[in-house]
Amino acid sequence: MKKQVVILLSVLASVFAFTACEGGAQSTPEIHYAGKVIRTTAEGQRDTVLFTDTFHIGDTIRWNMVAYGVYNPLKYFIVSTDTSKLGLSILADPGDSVAFAAGTDLEHAQIYFKPQFVMIWGGWLRIIPHQSGTHDISLTIANEAGKDFSPRTYSTAIKVK
Repeated sequence: MKKQVVILLSVLASVFAFTACEGGAQSTPEIHYAGKVIRTTAEGQRDTVLFTDTFHIGDTIRWNMVAYGVYNPLKYFIVSTDTSKLGLSILADPGDSVAFAAGTDLEHAQIYFKPQFVMIWGGWLRIIPHQSGTHDISLTIANEAGKDFSPRTYSTAIKVK
């Protein structure tokens, strides 16, 4: 009986050890909102917004974003929507440009990363509503993990009055 338990435990330990040695961790990339959502009205008034149903045509909405590849370097971060209804762009700090690879287009909310960056903090997602109604926004992030883990898409809706 003791031999069977020892054999079973050694087989299980071997399976766990060899499955964890595939050349690194595979993880799903993440997007986090950091800080406050800031709205600037068409009249230039600036305030903090708690709910996403308090926007009006002509407002500028800014979310501070964190892109996190967890254990794997980031590949890209793309925000998409119907641009006839919402204007989108990314406002990045000048120092963030060291992380951006060729093809990055901040005015169209597309960032491609150089291979060594696992996380980037900051950068504002700027949204300018053109029409009233409910508008969907998709945020897609990818890292160097395998196809089962990346890319990942988050969706949210913004109500504009």
